[in-house]
Amino acid sequence: MDREEVKKNEEALIYGYHNTYTYTKNLAERHYERYRGNIPVVINRPSGIIHCTAEPVPGWIDTVSAVGVAAYPLGMGFARSIFVPDGIIDFIPGDYVSNAVLATTAYTASLPVKEAFKIFHNSSGTANPFSVLKFWVPAVEYLKYNPFERQIR
Repeated sequence: MDREEVKKNEEALIYGYHNTYTYTKNLAERHYERYRGNIPVVINRPSGIIHCTAEPVPGWIDTVSAVGVAAYPLGMGFARSIFVPDGIIDFIPGDYVSNAVLATTAYTASLPVKEAFKIFHNSSGTANPFSVLKFWVPAVEYLKYNPFERQIR
């Protein structure tokens, strides 16, 4: 299909999916499942990854991703404000994700090869709902009194 055909038929192509991201993610997973041969495959889908709670040390993080993508420009002074509607977001600590990857890999490796294609969702879901404002308000207050060393003013 050329681009025009895809554009014209987009709704029919992604029927049952929220958007093209979830549709193409599903296509990739089905492709792996179909062509993996005798190789066990495990896919972990974490929600928004945040700092670690315990391992290697509390608060450890080595990347600007997930929520950091929005927080970093504010902290550095590149942005003075950001519109943040309240709602529930799903964060998961980095060490929980690492442990989940180890556990799900071990589990999948223990299965017969025909059954060894598994997809796991790593999230807190409704067990630990987190308000967007519960995160942003203290973060902004903290940065007011503890600016980054190289902050642009």
